Amino acid sequence: MDGGRRGFTLQAPRVVAAVLIVLLAVIAVPAVGTQLAKRRERARLVAELERLDALETAHFTRYGFYTPNGGRLDARGFLPFTPSPGLQVIMIRADSVGWAAGARADPDALPYDWHGCAVFAGPPAYAPDQHVTTPHRPACW
Repeated sequence: MDGGRRGFTLQAPRVVAAVLIVLLAVIAVPAVGTQLAKRRERARLVAELERLDALETAHFTRYGFYTPNGGRLDARGFLPFTPSPGLQVIMIRADSVGWAAGARADPDALPYDWHGCAVFAGPPAYAPDQHVTTPHRPACW
């Protein structure tokens, strides 16, 4: 007895809301995945520099000076430092009173650009970048 008339339903707005939610998810999920990958890579870089720092500190503690060539004293029995696969570690400066090293992800191994991390030991003048302000504490930018 309604005369063939139908009332207003909320189906159309529900469908529009569902489509918008799906579109936002399609956009957001890859961005979150990229951010998580960058955080993982940053953690790997920091761990790599901490490992190098531990080797250099052990050498300094034992001999009273840092390695002049960044952990490559095979002839003296010092274990050489070899970066983990997919990472590049570059000795920026190394002598008996201090050293500085930088690390970054291998650009061929990752689909995004990562600036890098660095660490130093010795006088403040050895700091390789303005973001690295504390000796023996890696910093990333």
